[in-house]
Amino acid sequence: MEIAVQITWCVFLVLIGVNALIIVHELGHFLVARMCGVRCDKFYIWFDIYGLRFFRFKWGDTEYGLGILPLGGYVKMFGQEDNPGQIAKEIEKAKETAEQEKRDLRSRNDEQESRDLWPRNDEQTTDDRHQAAEQLKYLETALYAKDSYLSKSVPQRMAIISAGVIMNLIFAVICATAAYMIGFSKQPCAIGGIVPGSPAWAAGLQIGDRIKEADGKKLTQFPQIMDALIDGDSEKGVRMSIERHNEKGETERIEKVIVASKKQGALVPSIGIISHSLTNLRNGAPLSSSLRKQLPDDVVSLLNANGRLIAINDQPVESYADIVRLQESFVDQPLTYKFETTSVKVPAVPMMELGIRFQMGEITAVRRGSAAENAGIEPGDKIVEVGDLGPLDPLKLPQILAKKAIAEPDSMISVTFRKKGTETAETIELPLVVYHENLTIAQPHDSVAGSALGIAYNVENIIAGVAPDVSAMNIPVGAVVESIEFPDFVPELWISKTSFLKVHTNRVFWTKGLQFVEIGNRVQVPFIVDGLLQMVSEGTKVRLHTTYEGKPGIQEITVRKSNDWFQANRGFNFAPEEFVAKAESFGHAVQLGFDETVYATLAVYRFLKNIGRGVSAKAMGGPVTIVMVAYRFASQDFGIYLIFLCLIGANLAVLNILPIPVLDGGHLVFLAYEGIFRKPPNERVQIALSYLGLFLVLGLVVWTLSLDFEWISRF
Repeated sequence: MEIAVQITWCVFLVLIGVNALIIVHELGHFLVARMCGVRCDKFYIWFDIYGLRFFRFKWGDTEYGLGILPLGGYVKMFGQEDNPGQIAKEIEKAKETAEQEKRDLRSRNDEQESRDLWPRNDEQTTDDRHQAAEQLKYLETALYAKDSYLSKSVPQRMAIISAGVIMNLIFAVICATAAYMIGFSKQPCAIGGIVPGSPAWAAGLQIGDRIKEADGKKLTQFPQIMDALIDGDSEKGVRMSIERHNEKGETERIEKVIVASKKQGALVPSIGIISHSLTNLRNGAPLSSSLRKQLPDDVVSLLNANGRLIAINDQPVESYADIVRLQESFVDQPLTYKFETTSVKVPAVPMMELGIRFQMGEITAVRRGSAAENAGIEPGDKIVEVGDLGPLDPLKLPQILAKKAIAEPDSMISVTFRKKGTETAETIELPLVVYHENLTIAQPHDSVAGSALGIAYNVENIIAGVAPDVSAMNIPVGAVVESIEFPDFVPELWISKTSFLKVHTNRVFWTKGLQFVEIGNRVQVPFIVDGLLQMVSEGTKVRLHTTYEGKPGIQEITVRKSNDWFQANRGFNFAPEEFVAKAESFGHAVQLGFDETVYATLAVYRFLKNIGRGVSAKAMGGPVTIVMVAYRFASQDFGIYLIFLCLIGANLAVLNILPIPVLDGGHLVFLAYEGIFRKPPNERVQIALSYLGLFLVLGLVVWTLSLDFEWISRF
């Protein structure tokens, strides 16, 4: 019952917020039109399609009402016509029609009188003349009446047109001001995890690093990092000032120039970092479902009450970096987590695997300043052999090297590799370096990082070997895995499963089962094995759709626990690091709300400016995306939801002010022309530009809706 009430409340907030964004725009037009003496025939909240409405009433000259279709609203101004010349044309046409009807009537009457066959019946003709006269009267009034929109001066009409955009910005300021009065959470620019092979990984960023500036601009919250990358030089990179605690516990500032990632399928620039976490467990969801099942209810209650971690295996924990370091150092051993209220001993958590070894792919990145870079290893080269480890399993190799680096400090290992485009192999000696980075594969095209060697590489979708018990299934070595199917997999959450489905599979409707297609192209092996495979239970059936020597095949394998590959995370969900943004007074809140609106407006401008230059057009979202994101924010925190409405309000303002005919900005351009040259624009030119603007707007609507409904894949 409580969940149903919460969902209903969130839906109500979304309905009110999304509609308010449009209503305030129309309200701006309405209020300024009335101030300028323009008669407004109708002002409706929601649309009264086919005359359907909940109610209506008339106050003065305006009919107010609540329509049946809950999508914003509209205002109908007397005499409003995008092309005033069209009204004049219609008036002349109406006059010509009236004169022609008079001539036709006289002709018919003369003919009828001469024949004298039946009495005249002018009733229908009189009605037609009356309607034509009424239409002519309305058009002439619309063009010349004092309360007509068209009779107003150019500055007045410009004020009326621009009022909608101004109202959107005022609404954005109000929402942001209210958010700062209430207070809401923000995440600082602190690093809690790194994507393997990403620019951040290659630059040597570490957990706990705090990005303070980007190209001289101060950064205070995590989303500003992406804005800085969008604004920055996509070729030369962004100069970042980073605050780091060194081994002595001292704080130092370092400078790094980082070029954002240009990976296939990337929608916006990224350097591959994940936000920082605390040593406290997350409120409401402190444990994974598997760990929750292992612990007694009284222990779970104690962890919910106070989940601050103070030690692991009796080693003190002072930061999230300590948690990552200890979990990765003892990844294959039991760990005792000491919280303020209780202690929990958790065994090592094996990774799920298929019993298949995939082929090593090309190197994708080399860490700057590493021994590998100094030895001449470059992206495109390929690792052939590492020490005496035998056949390489590229997915397990990073953990093997990390354990060896921890167990044997300052040790060296031989690495045999082939340069790109050659078959000649060479062997070098490289030191093993200990890194604790909380590496996280987040996107379908992410690499695997052997950080101990300072290299990251792809994993090819070619079977290089199979375990003895799997070989009995006649899976051929050298087979190309075209797709991987999980026939019985169904996620727990509907929203997560639909978004997951749309991005990574070719299924339209999904009730059961999941199949990753175009392995090696649309999605890489590490994303599946390190991601989804770890979400299923032991014994789950997986089907490999393969091609070997030109022949297709299907092999069914059972998921099993690995005996030499382990997860560092034991199932504890640590809370994200956040700070509360709250104004000290109403005046301070207004100032912060204004600054937030300016920031949001410029962010929209930056996004549009950089489409095609680091920002993909597929990063756009239509009404469905807006509603879904609005629901997500509404379910999190009301203050954050208000900030989202501020962002969308600024978004609508920027889009409406673009100089595109049929949008407010286009009308302002035509009015500016009329004001400068003392006459309206050429009618043919205006009509042609209006059709062009309509084509662009409809094209944008079709594009965003196609992305919303995944008719066009975002990746």
